[in-house]
Amino acid sequence: MVGETPARQEGGEVFTAGLIVCADDMGMCAERDRGILSAFSHGVVSSASLLVTGSTAQDAVRGAREEGLALGLHLNLTEGPPVRGEGEVGTLLEEVGESWWPGDGCGARRREFRGGTFHA
Repeated sequence: MVGETPARQEGGEVFTAGLIVCADDMGMCAERDRGILSAFSHGVVSSASLLVTGSTAQDAVRGAREEGLALGLHLNLTEGPPVRGEGEVGTLLEEVGESWWPGDGCGARRREFRGGTFHA
C-alpha cells in the first residue's frame, strides 16, 4: 500500500495505516492510461477507476491486467455516448445522442454548461 506505516495496536486490534491513491478516468484516452500505468509502476497509484465508456477502455483493461493494477468502476453519466440504447436513457441525452459533455477528455475542445446555455 502506498504510504504504508508500521503496524500499531489500539484497543486490542492491530492495524496498518496507509494511503490509498486511486487514479481516475482510466480508459478515457491513451495518454491518461499510460500515465496511470506509469504512476502505478512507480508506486504512486494503488488502483484506478475505469471509465467504461471511454475510447480506450478495452486497452486500459488489458494494460491493467498485465501490470496487476486493480480497477474499480467509474460511474459516468455526463461524458460521451451511452452504453445503453438511446431510448433507454433519453432523458440524459442531447439531440445528438451524446451526454451533455461530449469529447475525449484529453485535449479535445469541450463545450461548457453555464447558466443553462452550452458554449463552445
